[in-house]
Amino acid sequence: MEKTAIEFRKLPDGIKAFRLDRNNKTLYVIDPKQQEGNEIENLNMQAKALEE
Repeated sequence: MEKTAIEFRKLPDGIKAFRLDRNNKTLYVIDPKQQEGNEIENLNMQAKALEE
């Protein structure tokens, strides 16, 4: 069974939770204002930049 390290970082204000889809490497964040998962391109770019 593959072990996966998960690194937690401070999320922007208003963002309470997120889900990372490892298949397409997309970060979905849950915005409490809309109460559903939304893809935020800016946060996604930040996540990719942090990986490098």
